[in-house]
Amino acid sequence: MSVPARQYELAGQLLADGVEESDSTGEPVRAVLFREAAELGERLGAEAAAGVVDLLERHGFEPRREGDTVVLGNCPFHLLARKHVETVCGMNLHLLRGALATSGYTGYEACLAPAPGRCRVVLEPAS
Repeated sequence: MSVPARQYELAGQLLADGVEESDSTGEPVRAVLFREAAELGERLGAEAAAGVVDLLERHGFEPRREGDTVVLGNCPFHLLARKHVETVCGMNLHLLRGALATSGYTGYEACLAPAPGRCRVVLEPAS
């Protein structure tokens, strides 16, 4: 039995940074968190020489194609997301949007599409 990859250190760092910046600036925590997640995603996407699918695999998302959509079979923030859906899934959404923005993977956009047994974020063909 294998346990899916989790990225709680990454989530914890983003959440802590968001709280601290919000405390010092007065900006709403989620706004800071989502912006910081997007900025980190942009850095990760820019470093993804093998493409965004490879990046997703390396970070434990377990991407797979279902028709034209890239479904993420694993949520690296699973336990946090179960209790804090709006915050954690929003953070993840902005992280992946940032990664797509700089990875050159322009044919897709990250969006929320909740379904049982997988990450709530999917990559849909860009409209």
